[in-house]
Amino acid sequence: ADGFEHRAVVARALAPSAFAPLTSGGDDASFSALAVRLLGIPQLRSNLPVDAVRILEEPKTLTRVLRACSARRNRGAECAIENVLALMCKGSKGGENVRAFAEADDDNSVTALRALAELSASAQAQSANWHSRLSSESRFRASATNAMSETWFLASLVGGNDGCIASPDKAAEVASLYAELSRANKDGVYSACAFSPGYLHSLWNHLARALSLPSKVSDSDRASWVASTFAHRGILDLSHSELERFGYFCSAYTYLLVVLRDKQFFEEQKPFSLDEQRAIAVAVNTLIVRSHASNQVHLITEDMKRSINAASELLHALTTRDARRAFAPKELWLLP
Repeated sequence: ADGFEHRAVVARALAPSAFAPLTSGGDDASFSALAVRLLGIPQLRSNLPVDAVRILEEPKTLTRVLRACSARRNRGAECAIENVLALMCKGSKGGENVRAFAEADDDNSVTALRALAELSASAQAQSANWHSRLSSESRFRASATNAMSETWFLASLVGGNDGCIASPDKAAEVASLYAELSRANKDGVYSACAFSPGYLHSLWNHLARALSLPSKVSDSDRASWVASTFAHRGILDLSHSELERFGYFCSAYTYLLVVLRDKQFFEEQKPFSLDEQRAIAVAVNTLIVRSHASNQVHLITEDMKRSINAASELLHALTTRDARRAFAPKELWLLP
């Protein structure tokens, strides 16, 4: 208790110094160091003076704090994540404050996602299963960190006015964060992304563009039944920057397919058209077959194996759906 009170006193003492560079044009490096120290104070919003909290919650100030998070490893990363999200949400559940932060500048959402990803990586380096541990605690649902488990958080941060996530680039940044969170949680962190309107569709569009994959494949286009991107060495042909995003897409879509009804899949064609479903099937099928057939299989890393396993689970879910009601020619599954 005494230690906590001491940190609270330190937080109040540091506040004026931390914010001084904003008004006096001081050294950004100095601001960054002090901002990181502030984020290490438990329950920061409760322990700072009200005026300091208001300044810190301003989008301009908070964005600078987030950049400071991205620029350096943080030894108190779990605490910093809680504080960052509490500041973004302004201490309340619901998306209006997060949306106001995101709309203040189009780059704010990306800055926040990258900062949270860096903090999550720092937390995982300090405690491999930190998110599993935290999410199993009774206080987790009331925490600001739990916001990342909610669809309203993503809809407010990267969605449009209708809540639909339509930006492939922002969907990719989201995937980087949630792949990092999933690495620290034995059950993965998929719900928010799987059930956010438009998210998986936008992430697939990003992956198709970034990896030169066809985003759609017709049932008669035999030439497209092998994904040329993965045709040579499978997973080894996947760029490092997209490896975790591709793996996360596979896991999140597999998560959704567990509850996606046939009516949604075949008739409503949500979240993907049947042409898009075939393109996804071609991508994961080719990646898996050519990865195992490669004569360079010894080069496959643990991270690559995780993505292969995620692709295998998605392929199984798609072939199970196809066996119940075909959406692709039999030859498509056999061609790679």
